[in-house]
Amino acid sequence: MFQFNKIAKDVLATLLRFPIPILSAALAFVFIVIEIHWNTNTGADKKNFTYIKLFLECVSGISYFIAVDFYSEAKKIEWSTKTGLYILGFCILGMHFYSITPGMFDSEPVFVSRYLIFISCFHLLVSSVAFYQKNEIQNFWQFNYFLFIKLLQFIFWIHANF
Repeated sequence: MFQFNKIAKDVLATLLRFPIPILSAALAFVFIVIEIHWNTNTGADKKNFTYIKLFLECVSGISYFIAVDFYSEAKKIEWSTKTGLYILGFCILGMHFYSITPGMFDSEPVFVSRYLIFISCFHLLVSSVAFYQKNEIQNFWQFNYFLFIKLLQFIFWIHANF
């Protein structure tokens, strides 16, 4: 029973620390499930890829919103500034959503490379946003080392369990 209470407490702490990124991840899940199971548009002329585009924007938003949360925690910014950064993120993601045309899915290498560049920018933002002052260089490298080690542990866990 102790383990369940600890897990529940940790889940609640995570939900309270990162509410918007978790909402973005949940919406990404919902949009991809809708696309896979309930989207009945058939034929290339009827397909507008709305749910796929929404899924991609939500996945991109996870990294951006985590970066905002890291930045606000590291710099102890006010709630109004944090809200402004969230709104800026919604605007960036919205503009990116409307910049993806259905024809881009026909040119897959162009679309994939463009999207990978877009999401890589947000991932790099997560790894560096809290460490932009000169005296924080060592913390920057320790944080990124920690992220890299956790990624390797995850990969080895996946390899061992599947």
